[in-house]
Amino acid sequence: MRASTSSVWEERARDRALSVVLPLLESEGYDKIQLADVAEKARMSLATIYKYFPSRDELLVAAVERWMDENAYQFPPLRDEPIFDALMRIYRKIFEPWEEHPRMLEAYVRARASGHGSRLLAHGEAAVIPVTREIMSGLDPAFAEDLGMIIMHVNFSVYTHVASGQMKISEILPTFERTLSRLLNPERPANSKARTNTTTRR
Repeated sequence: MRASTSSVWEERARDRALSVVLPLLESEGYDKIQLADVAEKARMSLATIYKYFPSRDELLVAAVERWMDENAYQFPPLRDEPIFDALMRIYRKIFEPWEEHPRMLEAYVRARASGHGSRLLAHGEAAVIPVTREIMSGLDPAFAEDLGMIIMHVNFSVYTHVASGQMKISEILPTFERTLSRLLNPERPANSKARTNTTTRR
């Protein structure tokens, strides 16, 4: 009983801290968040913050994980539709929230580059890979494996290019659309919207 009560209090304390960090990420940006400020706004001691989040990186990674769970990893039920359409619905669900909240994309990239970035990667893979595997279950297994690898590399490339200012955030989904179209429907050119967006790249 004591352990259960302790777990409840721990979860509440973590929630309070994360509920402070998430709006700060959007308003102040990744670099400006300090644990002392989080403790003050959450009405917690700095020692308590360190008890549940031993480092600043761990706190920020946990905050980004929560934001992704709430905004990007709530996937709609799968439909009986072409693989291209199903995959694009999944990637719209992931990337459209970043279009609306670009600082969270920056936070994601910075958190991925931290000492706990592998945890954030594993968290995303656990959410996305089972869904994409189910969508691609009807493909030749070797092709499905290659397709998954290509998507992973495109994913890493686009969000790091956006975070560094080399690519506009609005180009992410058209890039995925062109890539998937050429891999899954090589006889069909990418649509005109996707082609138009390529002319805006710096």
